[in-house]
Amino acid sequence: MEKSHFINMGVKELLHELLVNDNVQFGEIDTYNHIRKTTNNFEIKCIQLLYVDLLWFIQDICMTFENEIYPLQLLSEISIMHPYDIRKYGVHNGEKLKETINYGDWKEQNIKENKISTYIELAFELKWNNPGLELEYDINQVREYVNMFNDILKRLNIDIEEMMKDEDWKLKLERKNKRLEPKQPLNFYLLFKDPYNKDLEHFKKILKGCNLIDDNFQWRTVDNNGKKVPIRDIGKFYIWLYSETNVFDKTEDMTAHCICFCAEFGIIAYEGTENKPETGRIVTAKLIRESKFDTDLEEKYKYHFKTWINKEK
Repeated sequence: MEKSHFINMGVKELLHELLVNDNVQFGEIDTYNHIRKTTNNFEIKCIQLLYVDLLWFIQDICMTFENEIYPLQLLSEISIMHPYDIRKYGVHNGEKLKETINYGDWKEQNIKENKISTYIELAFELKWNNPGLELEYDINQVREYVNMFNDILKRLNIDIEEMMKDEDWKLKLERKNKRLEPKQPLNFYLLFKDPYNKDLEHFKKILKGCNLIDDNFQWRTVDNNGKKVPIRDIGKFYIWLYSETNVFDKTEDMTAHCICFCAEFGIIAYEGTENKPETGRIVTAKLIRESKFDTDLEEKYKYHFKTWINKEK
């Protein structure tokens, strides 16, 4: 494929080729010509648009750790993230990575000064200082493109970070970040609103103290005296939380919500006869949804969970 074809590519298309296609060799003059053409001979508005495309592309460059994929944007924040926030991204080893990650000389505050260069620097620092963290691709040619872009900015005396503080650009960047918020399968953490989802260990300790769950965090179906406890009692507790408190995030369908809640405590709730499991501690989702609680139980729940429910946001 002729070099002119790559010169005419959009910036994201070209950067992708530079990452994955070893046959594409872009020299400095090629890079300069591509930036000049893309920015319509260095028009300010086009330079801003190119900056945004570069930033978004580089933030999404990924590294792997124990067979899981982490974009650079997530890696830049993982050391200060709460474990439950890490899990929102669907990764299981994020907490282990957070405990062991070594950033070398990279400083998070530098992102405020030159984002595109700082993310490139982050990738190489992480690779150098963390033997188990590997870049998915060789990003040297992308780094050379960024270096050329920065050289052009310097020659034109453009402070791109200051320029991007304009409110319209800030909103554009914020919308992109929201778009990247991961949509993960429903899990126990996602059932709850903030700040309750960050204190679920305390929630389970209270459940255990009330003898509602055992040492393995399974819902009790036998009490301390060996007497059977109706499995539907989990529904009474769930409905109390759902209808009488404000701890749940109710954006999900209630059936999926209650099924997920029960699963956390070893109870299999199912919807429809065709989905009925053959074995296990099972209950219909309908029974959970339509459960009612009596006054005695409500008072008990209010007493034990009062502090947890009334935590400051």
